[in-house]
Amino acid sequence: MEDALKVALNRPNPGTWSSPRTSRPSSAEQTGYVEELTLDDYVFELSGLETCTAGNDCIDTDKFSVGTSHPGMESVFYAEQMLDAPGSLPTPMTEEKRHSIARQMLPTATFKMLKMIPPEILFTRGPAGDSLRMQLLKGACIVFFSAGYPGKRFVYETAERLGVKSVIIDSPGSWAESLLTEGIIAKFIPIDMSQDSETIFQAAFKAVIDLKEDPLVCGADGICTMVELSVPVVARLAESLGMRGPTPSAVDTVRDKHRTREALQKAGLPGVKHYLVRSSEDLERAVQHVGLPAVMKPVSGAASLGVEKVTSLDDVSKVYEQVQRVLSKLVVNSGALERDTVAVGSKASSVKADKCINTSVVFEEYLDGQEVDIDIVLSPGLGCTYCGIHDNGPTMEPYFAETWGILPSALPKEHVAELKEMALDSLKATGFEEGVFHVEGKYTSRGPRLIEINARMGGGPVWIVHKLAFKVDLAIQAMLLSVGIPAIPIHDSENPNGAVAWLSVNAPKSGRIDDFGFLSQWLDWPLADVKVARPMVAAGEKIVGPEEGQPSWLVDIIFVAPNPTEATRLAKILYRQVEIECTKHYSI
Repeated sequence: MEDALKVALNRPNPGTWSSPRTSRPSSAEQTGYVEELTLDDYVFELSGLETCTAGNDCIDTDKFSVGTSHPGMESVFYAEQMLDAPGSLPTPMTEEKRHSIARQMLPTATFKMLKMIPPEILFTRGPAGDSLRMQLLKGACIVFFSAGYPGKRFVYETAERLGVKSVIIDSPGSWAESLLTEGIIAKFIPIDMSQDSETIFQAAFKAVIDLKEDPLVCGADGICTMVELSVPVVARLAESLGMRGPTPSAVDTVRDKHRTREALQKAGLPGVKHYLVRSSEDLERAVQHVGLPAVMKPVSGAASLGVEKVTSLDDVSKVYEQVQRVLSKLVVNSGALERDTVAVGSKASSVKADKCINTSVVFEEYLDGQEVDIDIVLSPGLGCTYCGIHDNGPTMEPYFAETWGILPSALPKEHVAELKEMALDSLKATGFEEGVFHVEGKYTSRGPRLIEINARMGGGPVWIVHKLAFKVDLAIQAMLLSVGIPAIPIHDSENPNGAVAWLSVNAPKSGRIDDFGFLSQWLDWPLADVKVARPMVAAGEKIVGPEEGQPSWLVDIIFVAPNPTEATRLAKILYRQVEIECTKHYSI
């Protein structure tokens, strides 16, 4: 171990850049847990509407946003990736060509160090191994394609604390440019995201290659993203650059809900009845094949947009028309889908989604049982090194909007074990061997079933709840894997730091709330330790209720309770209290 640390302390070609923010110690100099989470260090934002202050982190707000105009631009790339991925991106390479590319590319500085350390030392678990891997990461240059909303600022703050030289590729004028002047990132590379996917891929590829001649960083060690729409292009960039990451073919499979079902069926895994509906003419055959009740969902998309439950034969055509109408009215804005409640034109900050929309939907059987989220870390040569399963409260039907969740799960241990096995089998069936994943599933009356796979760290409250419950930073695990360092987070799955609950309160009706000051009352809630209570819409903003369509999320609350059972009980109580209180504050 001592020799390995000497290797890690002598990174070749380190580059000249270092962060001027020297007030905080580098986490790479610590052992054991990388860094304690202090929520006072973070600024909470409304889906990126405000600008973070220098020296503060921002919690991710990677959720469906309603009618807000964010910094961005008309983007064929984002529209392609959201609604018809992979768009015009290059086709995936064969395995032989991928290996050939990796051999041709010059080894990265991190790769050179890793080759000098025996695997048994590199894979050491516990504080000593963690300290070694953090030191190996220190000084690495990681390219982040797409910064996401300002709510993802915590990712780049974390990288800076680790001593990582971050390079962000994003649109000119992106909020992330300010991270350069603050000393959080080493370089910002502007690329016009209004172009098509293939053009952007070529520009990004050249930009990463050119980093080898940049004395600030002396070449990239890895590339990754925390943004769903950028996963396909990052997979192709990593493949073309000979870097680590999930394969494009696996990413493409899970971005298409129908292809995901087909992959599971081919692998002989328990699945759900499904039918691909390309037009209204397919509806009758879909019902005959799947039966009722069923769920209708777009082939691509996110945040349950356009997902609806169908309970009767009379509703099939009506729901199909509703889904098509929802899709036609969406806009793609800063990489996220929004309802078209603001003007979109030649000077708007968003692009009509229907410019390149794939209107195909998957018609699949409705699953009973407990819905869960399964966050997984897969490390090459080690398999699953972390799995956190959290229960989801009943979704608001027929739109399947999330309401609340609990980490860890309150399900019986044997059910949790089965869900983990299902998720790992599904990842294998779709072609994944490494990465950080957000898997959604259900434990049904017939056992565990997959809903979908997201080939990146989960958004919304995912990062923070794992930090609170298990002191596991999923963003750090993604960074480690991107440069080829094993991801082996220290955690005790049997002894979490209490149970963490998150609430996303849905709007009970349409309207507006002019002042959310009343939320502060729950910061002193006597029944649990409330960490966060914040609005998810701006004061005075149009709120969509279930009478108009998929409801807006009004409020986010995160609290810690002694155990999952108690957290579940309290989540139900608090959700209803907040819902009632919000209704009292609607504008007339």
